[in-house]
Amino acid sequence: MHASGMFIRKTKTKTLDDGEAYFTYRLVESVREGQQVKQRTLLNLGKDFAIEPEHWPLLTARMEQLLQDAQAQQAELFALTDEIGVMLETAAQRYSRLLVHKMAQPVDSTAPATDYHRVDIHRVDAIEARSIGAETLALHAVEQLQLTQKLTALGFNGVDRAAALGSIIGRMVSPGSELHTHEWLQSCTALGELLDHDFGSTSLSRLYRVSDQLLKHQAALESFLADQEQSLLDLNRRIVLYDLTNTYFEGQCASNPKAQFGRSKEKRSDCPLVTLGLVLDGDGFPLGSQVFPGNASEPATLKTMLEGLQGQNPLALSKPVIILDAGIASAEKDRHCGVYCLRSNMPDWSEEQLWTTYVMLTEIEATFRSLKTELGLRPVYHQKEERVTGHLFISLLAYHLVHTLRHQLKRHDIHLSWDSIRMLMSTQQRMTLILPTDAQSIIYLRTTTRAEIQQQQIYDALGIKPDPLGKRKTIIDHKKSVVPTDSG
Repeated sequence: MHASGMFIRKTKTKTLDDGEAYFTYRLVESVREGQQVKQRTLLNLGKDFAIEPEHWPLLTARMEQLLQDAQAQQAELFALTDEIGVMLETAAQRYSRLLVHKMAQPVDSTAPATDYHRVDIHRVDAIEARSIGAETLALHAVEQLQLTQKLTALGFNGVDRAAALGSIIGRMVSPGSELHTHEWLQSCTALGELLDHDFGSTSLSRLYRVSDQLLKHQAALESFLADQEQSLLDLNRRIVLYDLTNTYFEGQCASNPKAQFGRSKEKRSDCPLVTLGLVLDGDGFPLGSQVFPGNASEPATLKTMLEGLQGQNPLALSKPVIILDAGIASAEKDRHCGVYCLRSNMPDWSEEQLWTTYVMLTEIEATFRSLKTELGLRPVYHQKEERVTGHLFISLLAYHLVHTLRHQLKRHDIHLSWDSIRMLMSTQQRMTLILPTDAQSIIYLRTTTRAEIQQQQIYDALGIKPDPLGKRKTIIDHKKSVVPTDSG
């Protein structure tokens, strides 16, 4: 490979809308074709490329080092003792990785032909390990529920769809704040590969904006998912469960009127709270949710929730029996048709029906426990009301996907918690093997570790291909241009 002609070009462009000028940045190389030297674009760096021009030669030189010999030392070019050095190394690794990915060709594992190379074992390396197991499961649930199509119908563009799925699946696989999700998307997961999206170009502010966007469509999304889950899994909607929980804040949240001191279910009376009301069907799937002030009167929330759900299909199909905690029920609420307390005498119910209902009530407790301990519901770090509600709603959307997967696994006698499934799948990784050959070339082989026996059992139960991406190969030839010419 002859990559010494690599450099960064700044180009002035005008918008189609108002003709306003802005600049875009491209990584290009000079290539001789016959008697002419032409410039070819290797990567579009976008309009938000922020590295100052005086650092461009060092950046491209470091990229050439990485592409020609992944073990080359950056110390030959700059030190990592200051912010600029760290910034250049981070950018060089990211852009050289993107370039290798862009040039990669799929390897047909079913092809009968062999592909032998002589490799220097001493210089073989493995880089860019990213988790892929739990992400593969999550995307399977997304596809089953047709969530991507629904986001498109709601007006989410491609970048926002990726950010929305990144936020929801991030909450499933590595729960935490939006800042944590942003870091996870950029450096820990192969979700970007699965979605064919570069999360390295996704800003933290976009994750906040997409949270607002998801919340704006809360009713439509909850109704859609409830319908999809019903048609996919034939669920029990004859009985509906209602309960409340609360979650606490870090900070005083003066700008959020719903953040109030109340009786904390986690014994955090020192922190302001918000209350989450949740309606589940008999199989534990959410039908609707609403956030109330932390000091809300529990009985008063029920009427609000029922009225809010009245227009939604799951409750409009038939009058379900509504089961709720005795502390929420009151004489006034008991007059609502179909509302019962489990500990009341119900002479027309058999012992089996009562026991089944008790088991359902334990399901709602399991739901709240999963939301809090497995899906990052607590604590809340936001101050604004809509951001708090958005954070809770993303955890609920993650729960829809988790419960869709677990419901199907239970039918195959796999009764693991999501935490156990997530831990089990975490050892399956996507990584790049660097294979220096004796032909003055380096083979970059992007591959996925083989599914282990318990992982394979989960994939089989769900009907999922264990490695949806397969192997991809890039050969960097030291004697040729980075991007091959038409003539080879």
